[in-house]
Amino acid sequence: MEVVHQIIVDLKDNSRTHTIEVRKGSVNAVKMRCTLINGGVPVDMSDVLTATVQGVKPSGAIIYADADIEKDEEGNNINVVSYVFSNIALAETGHSTYSIELMSSLAQLIYSFDIYVDVLNQLYDEADLWGENDLSAMRSYMTRTLNAAQTSEELKASLIAAIGNVDEVINNMKAELQEYEDYLIELQDMVDDGAFDGAPGPQGPQGEKGEKGDPGESGVTIPVEGLVSLSVTPEGDLYAYSAGESVETPFVYDSDTGNLYYETEEE
Repeated sequence: MEVVHQIIVDLKDNSRTHTIEVRKGSVNAVKMRCTLINGGVPVDMSDVLTATVQGVKPSGAIIYADADIEKDEEGNNINVVSYVFSNIALAETGHSTYSIELMSSLAQLIYSFDIYVDVLNQLYDEADLWGENDLSAMRSYMTRTLNAAQTSEELKASLIAAIGNVDEVINNMKAELQEYEDYLIELQDMVDDGAFDGAPGPQGPQGEKGEKGDPGESGVTIPVEGLVSLSVTPEGDLYAYSAGESVETPFVYDSDTGNLYYETEEE
């Protein structure tokens, strides 16, 4: 089984250190996988030819080895350098320093960074445990802890690698928002200039005001004795009214001509 330590290395941030903790005598292979960024941007590895490792053990012994530069599907270098620690490298307890150097084809140093490894004593001695159940429980707990740490590092690496894509999306959204704002300003200018006002329609001829006529008779008449008054209802019926004793209505209607005649007594 191989335990992988995912590490994000920002070459611009020299203040941050990266330390791997390993238990002495672990039967698992220990691998570090370093994702390289430069101020939040993935490092360009196109000019890198080799990656070398130089480690100094707690006793002062020096280890030389080669690290692997991972590649994409087309065989091009990507910004990930990995290295598997040997059993000899992890045989001593204490603090070790590993310097990783990236060299060009002309043997020129392009990038370098340090990784620290602390080899710790075993947390327990299996002979001191009371039974197999206790040992299994402890191993299960340690396995879950290592898996959780590995998942956290992988998630962190994914988020760092995606920073460039997030920035691009944000910039595109800002550009589209600016276009909408410019369009609204243009529309408002057109409204202010009257571009959407309808053309005025033609005005009709105005009639001339005539001269004021004489006041007419009152619309209400009161018949006196011996006289008859006429009234028209809203339905168009004509009525004759008389006052005092009834008098014979002296009106004749000619249905052929539609004329109404008032008959007077012949003298």
